[in-house]
Amino acid sequence: MTNKQPSSSGVLLALLCAGALSHAQAASMGDWEGCSSIPADTERLACYDRVSGRSQPDVAVAPGEAAKAEAQPASQPVVTPPAPPEPRLLSALSRHWELDDEAKQGAFLFRPHHPNYFLPLKYSPSPNNTPFQAALIQPDLGLDPIEAELQLSFKIKAMEGVMGHDNIDLWFGYTATSFWQAYNDTISSPFRETNYEPEAMLVFRTDY
Repeated sequence: MTNKQPSSSGVLLALLCAGALSHAQAASMGDWEGCSSIPADTERLACYDRVSGRSQPDVAVAPGEAAKAEAQPASQPVVTPPAPPEPRLLSALSRHWELDDEAKQGAFLFRPHHPNYFLPLKYSPSPNNTPFQAALIQPDLGLDPIEAELQLSFKIKAMEGVMGHDNIDLWFGYTATSFWQAYNDTISSPFRETNYEPEAMLVFRTDY
């Protein structure tokens, strides 16, 4: 009876199977239990694939996402916009009469002209008594040197660009100044005098 000796290839195959079996047994002891404790489904499945020796599948990219990634341009350098120029300082004369283009506000708007004020006390050493001497029965009634004064003044631009010139404007102004005998109870505290000053002004801008 003849005894057959196992070939070297058969011995190698047997050793590899034994090693794989021992690796699977070793993995089944600790690694499999570790994978089962992972709460997330995706991570737990990836752990099982890793322990079993299966290759991880490549993450598929949706066609729309791939097209969006290709179409997205490369990041451009940030360009800081230039700072706006500082507004030109206008003179008081230009603001008052709107001489420059930056000062123009249009026509038919009320604007202050001469100072507007109210003085509750004003001393006049010799108030004008002539109108009262002609009108009153008692010409020596007299006026108080202490009185009140008030003034109201405004102007209106009636037209811009008179006679086809952009730098010529037509203005109208009005000022009323009143002197009030507010503390003269003897003659019922009248207005002693009121002055009216209507104006028409043609204003033009020069190059000076």
